[in-house]
Amino acid sequence: ERDDLEVVPRKLRDKGADDLAKQAERGMRIIQKEKLRLKAPDAQAVQQTCEKVRAIHAEAYGWQPPLLSSDERLSTTSMREYVKRWITEWDLKRLDPAYTPAIEKTALDQNYSEDTALETSSEEGPERERE
Repeated sequence: ERDDLEVVPRKLRDKGADDLAKQAERGMRIIQKEKLRLKAPDAQAVQQTCEKVRAIHAEAYGWQPPLLSSDERLSTTSMREYVKRWITEWDLKRLDPAYTPAIEKTALDQNYSEDTALETSSEEGPERERE
C-alpha cells in the first residue's frame, strides 16, 4: 500500500547506495513471492506461552500473578494480543488486588496518511495564541 518496492530502492539510490538498493528490491520481491501465512497458535501453545509470561512477570515484579480466567480463544487472535491482555490484566491486579479487570478488545485501523486538519498556519501558531 505504501509502494515500498518502488520508494525504498529509489531513496537508497538517491543516497548513492546502489548495491543496497538492489539487495532491498530483491529481498522485497522474494518476500512478495514466497510469503507464508503463519497459522494461529493452538490452545497448547497459548497455555505454554501464558505460563512462561506469567513466570517472567512474577520475577520482574516480585509477586505471584493470579491464574487467569479461561481466555476466549479465537482463530483470529494473535499471540501478541494474548500476551498484551495477560500483562495488562496482571498489571491491573498487581496495582489493585481487589479490582476485577474487564478488558475490551477493539480493532484499530492503521492510517499513515497525512492529516491536513492538524496543520496550522504561522498566523495561528503559538505566537498568535499569546496575544
